[in-house]
Amino acid sequence: MYFGLYYFLDKFAGDTCAALEEYQLNPKNSTLGAIIPCSEKMSGSVILHDVGAGIHDIIDQVNSNIYMIKSEYTVKQLDYICNPFAGPPGYRYRPENCASGAATIGDIPQILRRLTCSELGGGANCAPADLSSAIDYDKVQTYTSSIQNVLDIFPGTERLVSCELVKAGFADIVGNQCAPLRRGARATWAALAALSMAMALLVLASAACGGVGGSRHAGDDRHSVRHLTSSSNSEVSETEFAEMPAKKVRVKIVGP
Repeated sequence: MYFGLYYFLDKFAGDTCAALEEYQLNPKNSTLGAIIPCSEKMSGSVILHDVGAGIHDIIDQVNSNIYMIKSEYTVKQLDYICNPFAGPPGYRYRPENCASGAATIGDIPQILRRLTCSELGGGANCAPADLSSAIDYDKVQTYTSSIQNVLDIFPGTERLVSCELVKAGFADIVGNQCAPLRRGARATWAALAALSMAMALLVLASAACGGVGGSRHAGDDRHSVRHLTSSSNSEVSETEFAEMPAKKVRVKIVGP
């Protein structure tokens, strides 16, 4: 039973690993292509392209406004927002474009809080040292944090849509798990097969030895029977030979 189990495990592991390797080479024409819908990722890629284009344009617009403010007013603490998306037509997500410590779109509320009305030339709706009455920070916070959340999950979503997570998992299984599993299963069922053959040979040898011993005992019994028979016959013959003169004497006496 254990031999059959490990033999099945060896064959199952071999077929599974072969299917995973086939999927890595050509997902569309593989056996697993119908089960894993990674080959039908066109719609997801289009959505990510549109999202990237929208965020890219928003950040570009914010940076344009910052440039206008810097050109018109003497604002010192106003940094440009780093844009992690490449330009058209691809709008690829490139986080390496943003250096460490660069301002992100989620930092806009904190940047605006550092500004004052005096730096922006004052205004009828705000005090000279306070800009909060002229800006709805709640809306700015909600809007920018939503975009920042989309940016935070964008890399994982992109890997999920492009099936990189699935491919990485399959590559790990094929590269690190398949070979040890197949070697272990093959070695186990081979050892069990050798053990079964050895036990079968031992049973045959034991049966053969038992047959030879039985034939020897039967021969000894037949020899004993013959010896006893011959001994009995010889004893009968000697007895008859001893009684023969007496019989003759009786015959002679009875005869006249």
